[in-house]
Amino acid sequence: MHPAIWRIVPLATPRLLRRCSRCDVQRPFASSDRFRLNANGRKVDVWLVYRCESCGISWNRTVLERRTPEEMGLDLYRRYESNDTDLAWKHAFDVAGVATADDVPFRIDRSGNDVQAIVLQVPWPVGVRLDRLLSRELGIPRSRLERLFDRRTLRRPVRDGQIVEIGPTRA
Repeated sequence: MHPAIWRIVPLATPRLLRRCSRCDVQRPFASSDRFRLNANGRKVDVWLVYRCESCGISWNRTVLERRTPEEMGLDLYRRYESNDTDLAWKHAFDVAGVATADDVPFRIDRSGNDVQAIVLQVPWPVGVRLDRLLSRELGIPRSRLERLFDRRTLRRPVRDGQIVEIGPTRA
């Protein structure tokens, strides 16, 4: 049998937590999937625009500073100018060291029906742990999953190309 393939598809980008200047409290900001470009002579700054989910005020997250179109590559420059959604998502998911509001909502596109071996395809990091994913999708309590797998493996976020083999229950 061929392994089942579960492609984890995010439904939105991560929401970033930051202090809203209008609300005057910490709020989640969502990416608008749009870029703002500003030129000073031949140098260009690029920002990804976020909006407060409560009041709608915008915040520009720095992507590039003081680059010429040639330095960044003309194709990339045109993608910023045209608000390329894939590029916006690439930058929105680059949240290392940034506080996020919660895990990213996602759906799973499945192919194959062998649940003895599952290959996970994760094009964007969604922040879900393996135990929560398997429990939700297989309808198995997490306590039972701990008998099937190493506990340290279960408590880590899923990653692209990860293969999950489900074997008999350990005693």
